[in-house]
Amino acid sequence: MIRHRAHNDPLVEWRHYGEEPARHRHDFSQVLLGYSGSSELEIGGRAYRMTEGTGLVIPAGACHDFVGEPGNCQLVLDLPAGSVALPAAFLDRTRQFSLPAGAGGALLHAVRAQGALNRVAARGMAVAIASRLSLALGIAPCEVRTFPVAHIDRFLRANLHRNVSAADLASRFGWGERRFHDLFREAFGCPPHQYQMRLRLEAALPLLTDGKEALVDIGLRLGFPDQAAFTRGFRRHFGMPPGQWRRHIVAGITR
Repeated sequence: MIRHRAHNDPLVEWRHYGEEPARHRHDFSQVLLGYSGSSELEIGGRAYRMTEGTGLVIPAGACHDFVGEPGNCQLVLDLPAGSVALPAAFLDRTRQFSLPAGAGGALLHAVRAQGALNRVAARGMAVAIASRLSLALGIAPCEVRTFPVAHIDRFLRANLHRNVSAADLASRFGWGERRFHDLFREAFGCPPHQYQMRLRLEAALPLLTDGKEALVDIGLRLGFPDQAAFTRGFRRHFGMPPGQWRRHIVAGITR
C-alpha cells in the first residue's frame, strides 16, 4: 500500500520500528536519522543498517522492508516534493550517509528535548534539519555528476542577501544560460529564482524564532526590497504572514 500525505508540509517525528518485519511505500521522499539502537531496511534488494549517527534517504515510490531491534529509535522526516529547500537530486535515490560529527548528534538531542511538535514547529525543524542535510548529502556520490549540484546549493545558501540571476550562475559554473536553466530545474526540482526564494524564506524562520529583529530588518537582511515583499513571499510559501508565524512559535514555546 502506498502512503500519502494529506498536505504538502514536511513531517518530523520519532519512530521505533517493531521486531516484526513490515513494509511501506509512499509518494514522498523520506530521510531517516539514527538516534539510538539499530534497525535494518531492505530497499531494492539491498540491506541497510541504521545505527546512531547514520542517515538514509528513501526516495518517493521506493518499497522498503524494515525491522527494528529492541531500543531502536530514529528521527524520520517525510518530505513531499518542494516542502523544504533541498535539491531534488539529493533525494531521488536511496543513499546512506553519516551525520556530521558532533553537530549531527547535537541536533538530534535538541529535537528530542522539544518533545511533540505542532505543525508550525515541525516545519521549522524540518527546515533546520534540511540545511544540515544539504552539507551531509552534498558530500555523497551525486558529486560525480557533471552538473555540480552541491556546489551550486552551497553558493546560493552563502548568498541569500542578493539576487543571483540564472545568467550569473551559468557564467560562474561554466554553462550556457539556457542549458544551465534546464539542468538546474532537473536537479533542483524548480527554476533557479524559485529555489533562491525558498532558501531566503526558510532562512527567515530561525530569525523569527529568535524574536530579536523586526520583520522589516529580517526582510532586508535576506534581500527583499521592503517588508511588504517579504510578507507576500512568506505568506505564499508558508500559508501565513511572518508575524503570525512568530506568534505561533512563541505560543508553542510558552505553553
